[in-house]
Amino acid sequence: MLISGRLRAISLCSLLAALYVVLLFLFQSLSFLPIQVRVADMLIPTSIIYGWPATIGVTLGVVFGNFLSPFGLTDIIVGAFANLFAASIGQIFGKGSDNPKRFFFIALLQNLVITIMIGSYLWLISAPLPEALYEIGLHPLLLNLLAIFFGSFVAINVLGVVLVAELSKLDKKKVKLI
Repeated sequence: MLISGRLRAISLCSLLAALYVVLLFLFQSLSFLPIQVRVADMLIPTSIIYGWPATIGVTLGVVFGNFLSPFGLTDIIVGAFANLFAASIGQIFGKGSDNPKRFFFIALLQNLVITIMIGSYLWLISAPLPEALYEIGLHPLLLNLLAIFFGSFVAINVLGVVLVAELSKLDKKKVKLI
């Protein structure tokens, strides 16, 4: 049985939103800190190959998933805009791409969006970073941005790019997940 394009898009959007929430729940001890690896963010690069359904899915996922956040409404709103913007970049620049090197560079742009948006506001509202990091001599905002960047690098640029490369291979073989 073939699924219509609209139903497939809604299904993919729902699947990614639910998966994002589940990953946030499972890895919440890593997901809501000034130094974090938000494993669920590995789904952001799926917008490179799946477009709007993935963009909406990861945006809705962060809205619902961030109800677990200790930072409340601010994290829900800013997180949603960050994911929407980052996923939109993937969708725009990734259209028609099946090159893993290109996936990596698009994901790097997505990582920078997350780093700047999340790192900037987390610095203002969260607990300070460990005291030992301040001895490096960098401004606390820059330290926070670096911490978010490296955690997002693991989630988006490593896990996310591997995921997208594998999903892209499935698409080439015409294997439909949904």
